[in-house]
Amino acid sequence: MKMLSLIFIVLCIIVFALIMVNRLAKGTYLKTERAEEGDVEGLFTVFFYGGKTPKQAVILDREDDGRDFEISDSPHNFTAVRGVPAQAALKEAVGFIDSERHSIRRVLDNTTTIGYDVRPLYPTTRFGAPDILDIDYRLHKGAVFVTVRIKSSVRQTYDRDRYGGS
Repeated sequence: MKMLSLIFIVLCIIVFALIMVNRLAKGTYLKTERAEEGDVEGLFTVFFYGGKTPKQAVILDREDDGRDFEISDSPHNFTAVRGVPAQAALKEAVGFIDSERHSIRRVLDNTTTIGYDVRPLYPTTRFGAPDILDIDYRLHKGAVFVTVRIKSSVRQTYDRDRYGGS
């Protein structure tokens, strides 16, 4: 009986260690916070993500910070343009977003702004929430990996809007 308890404890420790190693291998999630258009300064690589669907966003990667953004999706789902000044990037972002309203979020590496995202805000009556996107930024080996997803809380409404049905 003692041997079985010991084996169980060792297996639990191994599983816990594997989970922690896996988490660390994936990198550190970066924080975002609300920003205003006047906050956006510098030169950017601009990622236009999505297309004619509500799942669209524009990611602005500051070019002078030593961090490169990589979109975790098929290259067919985004276009990148380098060397875009801040005001031109914002103008293009707002023109790309298929919504009358938008929000801007700053991406932080500790306290340093390394980029922004511009995302559509929809009427609450359309999806049940104005902001339907989860955009994650993960720092791993010097690069920032960006994942864009529809929030699980609006997934069913989004699918019905996109594919039809009741």
